[in-house]
Amino acid sequence: GYVTTNIDGSNYLIQDGHHALDIYIPNSVENKAALVATLTEALTDGLVVELRAKRGAYGGLEQLSNVEYMVVVDETEISRPVAYNLQSTSELESLKARMVLLESVEFKSSSVDSYGNLDIVVLMGTTELTVRWDSRTTDPTGLPTELVAGDVVSIMAGLSWGSNGARLRIDSANDVSRTMTIAAALSEAADTEVTVVGYVTMNVDGSNFFIEDSTGAIDIYAGGSTPAAVKELLAFAWANRLAVIIRGERGAYGGLEQLSSVSRIFVLDKLTGSYPVPT
Repeated sequence: GYVTTNIDGSNYLIQDGHHALDIYIPNSVENKAALVATLTEALTDGLVVELRAKRGAYGGLEQLSNVEYMVVVDETEISRPVAYNLQSTSELESLKARMVLLESVEFKSSSVDSYGNLDIVVLMGTTELTVRWDSRTTDPTGLPTELVAGDVVSIMAGLSWGSNGARLRIDSANDVSRTMTIAAALSEAADTEVTVVGYVTMNVDGSNFFIEDSTGAIDIYAGGSTPAAVKELLAFAWANRLAVIIRGERGAYGGLEQLSSVSRIFVLDKLTGSYPVPT
């Protein structure tokens, strides 16, 4: 599966399509450094790991442990992870180990404990959710540490689980973004970096993809030096009538408004609105 989240340096989430598991590597494992290096490579580069391990569970979270071997593989047959656009906390238990999107939630507060862990409290409607960045992954930095009360952000989190229930986790500043509607993005100046969420409605030529939300549409240019993984994800989303959260730079070409230089993309199962229909 694809490695999606480093929970705490000992637990990593892997996912293919809509299915996910936790990989547990305790400190007592002699080759932990090598296993962590393999998982980190796959997480950083968006690659697949193949492993043999023992099935189990802990605190309600389905796991793999006692890893016998693990390698990064060039595998295109494995379905790309699809994140779930969370609409209600009642859905959390059915989404263990998966990636979830907290779309346009309101930042309430944050705190750092004595271990350097950053806890972010957000409001989904009137419900409070806490998202942790564990310092055993990397030291928290960037946008997650700079938010002020009232900020509206979208958070891509891995859903771990424990005896007290859901544990939402991030491991990178890139997991938190200030998303905007496509209509708002269209008004931004050239070279401005923006993050939008939309359904992929057309694969124009393998390098250009149209995305659309309820406010408008824009072209995603994925040609030139764009990583192959970005094209693959856009093509996968288009073929399966799925959405993406995507970060890129505003621009235009030949009168067509675009996003290019994509720096972040993840496939989503759905948006709050339905898939666009021709008008």
